[in-house]
Amino acid sequence: MRGFVFRCVHDAGVRVYSRDHTRYRMVPCMDRQTDYRGFSIDAHPRQLDTPIPWSVEINIIARNFDGTIEMRDYSAEETFPTEEEAIAACFSFGQQIIDGELPGLEPPPRH
Repeated sequence: MRGFVFRCVHDAGVRVYSRDHTRYRMVPCMDRQTDYRGFSIDAHPRQLDTPIPWSVEINIIARNFDGTIEMRDYSAEETFPTEEEAIAACFSFGQQIIDGELPGLEPPPRH
């Protein structure tokens, strides 16, 4: 992906343009949201300028019975070589938080 920096989202995926906009390639979109045990996990991996460039960043959303929404942001230090691997790790990270497997990290309250 070196040299490609501009992105434009389309229904078929993400069009990643070269720096000079003379060429592009299509990257299929993965679903970035999943529901798990009454919560929604939104994956927001970010591309870093590092040898292993994809970070794990998520939002966990609780939809309350009164119609209000509670949301919390989380990130992990581990990085991944591809966006697809980072998205999968985002979902796993969110599920571990919801399941109470990560001390000190709790999902947003539901009421």
